[in-house]
Amino acid sequence: MVKWRAIFFICLLPIVANGDFRGMVKGLGAVDFRDRKSAQEWLGRWVILNHEGAREALLSEYFETKDPEVRVRLTLLLERAYFPLKGFMGVMMAPYGGGERKIVGGKKVVKGIRVSSLTAGEAAEKAGIREGDVILNFGEWEVLGDPLTINGLLAERVQKLKPGKPVKLVLKRGKDLVEVDFELGILPTPRERIRSFESARSEGGVNYLMPNDLLKEAQGFEKWLESEINKRGKGAREG
Repeated sequence: MVKWRAIFFICLLPIVANGDFRGMVKGLGAVDFRDRKSAQEWLGRWVILNHEGAREALLSEYFETKDPEVRVRLTLLLERAYFPLKGFMGVMMAPYGGGERKIVGGKKVVKGIRVSSLTAGEAAEKAGIREGDVILNFGEWEVLGDPLTINGLLAERVQKLKPGKPVKLVLKRGKDLVEVDFELGILPTPRERIRSFESARSEGGVNYLMPNDLLKEAQGFEKWLESEINKRGKGAREG
């Protein structure tokens, strides 16, 4: 964790120190798309580094701007600030049908989760994990569970850890067992994850099951933002 934090701060501190937050917010409405993208990326890094206070700062800018383009982009940043930073591997998973089956507590369980696809540029791909690998162990946990819930069990364990946390996986790759050490990335926001599921379905033709709570989380953020808009509107009328 210390190593990850050191690298993270070395990479971001010069950018944050030299950058102009208000200027970058205005840059979200720039005429040139490249300038808008650059501002969005800078602010995305700023939100992660200043996560605790980012929500209020972004809300203030959201209500101050009259530019609809800026508001749309600030909404994406507000969603990142609204949700806590959690660990993320960057894999789509499926129960390993060819795996060992056991009886645990009177229930049939399967051993292993197959990596069905990887998110480009995320922790798993960077660590050399491949499509078709079977995750047998996540840290000290032997990957066992009901075929219908085992994916969720692993996701819960990953998300309980902080981004940058070192983890060890034991994988089955063909006939070989492979150990992989890597550091967790940052769980994307619900809206980003919904888009990933929809993209995987359309491109791969695989009907990945979207977690039940994902839409609820996205709706929770929308309701929170709506309540803030209503509060500000009420305050303006009363003032």
